[in-house]
Amino acid sequence: SISITPTALRTPWGSMLCTVHAGTAEILTHQNGNKLEVTIHPKEAAPEITILNAERWTISGRTALLSDHAIRRHFPFPAETNYTWDRSMSWIKVPLYNEVAPTGRLWESVMEPLHPERPAVAFAAGDKAVLISNIQSTASNIVLTDRTDEANPEPYGLTLRFYGADPDLNPRVRALGLGQPWTMETYPDRAAAPQELRFSLTLINRDEADAAVTAERLPVDRGDARLFAHGKNIGLAGDLRWFIEPGTIEWTHLAALPGRYRIRLELRHSEVSAEGTDLDDAYEVRVNGAPVPLEWTQRNTFATGNAHFGYALTPAVDLSTIKTLSIAASKPWCGQLGGLWLMPE
Repeated sequence: SISITPTALRTPWGSMLCTVHAGTAEILTHQNGNKLEVTIHPKEAAPEITILNAERWTISGRTALLSDHAIRRHFPFPAETNYTWDRSMSWIKVPLYNEVAPTGRLWESVMEPLHPERPAVAFAAGDKAVLISNIQSTASNIVLTDRTDEANPEPYGLTLRFYGADPDLNPRVRALGLGQPWTMETYPDRAAAPQELRFSLTLINRDEADAAVTAERLPVDRGDARLFAHGKNIGLAGDLRWFIEPGTIEWTHLAALPGRYRIRLELRHSEVSAEGTDLDDAYEVRVNGAPVPLEWTQRNTFATGNAHFGYALTPAVDLSTIKTLSIAASKPWCGQLGGLWLMPE
């Protein structure tokens, strides 16, 4: 039987127990055959679905079908030491995270997105399964965790959590996703964005759940920006891009941002001296195909051999609809260093 209150949903299935919480947000439900259609407009808390006593979890990912046994993991510390895991120890510097080590995470969509046609997660015990399917969410990161790294991991179970702004991700990934060239002093907070979550909850047998997550897998696509070279002898490896011969480099699939920003580029301005200007007029920058002027603001910010780099700024650009940015070089041995620094208007 399914117990439903305005802010919680609870249903047993075999040995499993499924609960849905979303803080003070109302949980709207509609029975559709053997499916319960659920809609949540989150407020202050990330919605989460917790399954107790599952023996296996399965995720229908974009590139792979992910599945594993739900076996409780333990840190290798003897009980008599009274040691507890501190996920925020100062030595933890994994670039993906905000100086924490969320070791309870089993999967997160920022790394492996859900399948666009079969977005589903299944939990099974014995011959029964709880299927969470048709997931439609504005969450920036969906996480499956066993909560063993969190303050209140009991009772032990698996939790599927939908973050509008994931506090464990570093601010850049939280705001922009993976693989974006934008760099900012302060990144926008996604928590203020409107959020919505819809899914179908179905109590079925295990074979039916296995069939529901079956799909043809697709190529990798995490929403990363892509960088292309148009021309001969243009090096894209590493953080320094060399135009050994004239040509163009172009970023596509750029993350849009609300507001207007000046874009600061670090470009080679001279092969003669630290104050040289012999390459100033070699560059043309285009945003969404339209040329934008450059203003040189600082010389010799970086040098290697006779290659002197400096800062050049575009005018304020509306980034809410940006898709592409290109830099064309009309002279040999031009260069572009690092990411694309954004400065609010």
